[in-house]
Amino acid sequence: MLPAKKAPYLFFPFMLLLSAMLPAAAQQNPPATTQDPEAKTVLDRVAAKAKQLKSIQADFELVVEDRKEKTQTKSAGNLLIKGNRYKITTPQSVVYFNGKTMWTHMIKEQEVTVTEPEGNAEDPMTNPSRLFTWYHRDFKYRYVRQTTVGDQTYHEIDLF
Repeated sequence: MLPAKKAPYLFFPFMLLLSAMLPAAAQQNPPATTQDPEAKTVLDRVAAKAKQLKSIQADFELVVEDRKEKTQTKSAGNLLIKGNRYKITTPQSVVYFNGKTMWTHMIKEQEVTVTEPEGNAEDPMTNPSRLFTWYHRDFKYRYVRQTTVGDQTYHEIDLF
């Protein structure tokens, strides 16, 4: 979900963030549809705002639906981005990336994997600011609804 009103900083829960990082899971059997202009307006506004910020903090909910197996998996977490560095925290793992090296800590397994991803500027795993513009290239999107939680108004957009 994305905020409907401007805030002095960008802090927003939303369902679309990490689904952009998992295109294979999110794109299984996508329904045939055109891009939703209302969703595009909101996504473009968030992308423009994200480019202006020095750092970003976002809470997210990831919902992955496997239409073939008729299953749904939900996960929630937090993302912190500053420049080309980021930290993603979920109940299952914590991922740190310093711009060159990525550490993935699997909490239950008490295991850490260290990798050095390829430096592709378009890949959100090595350039986290691309998370806010990747929807143009790899996803279809549709506006679901506007909702209010407390005193904040949010837009819910599905990426598939």
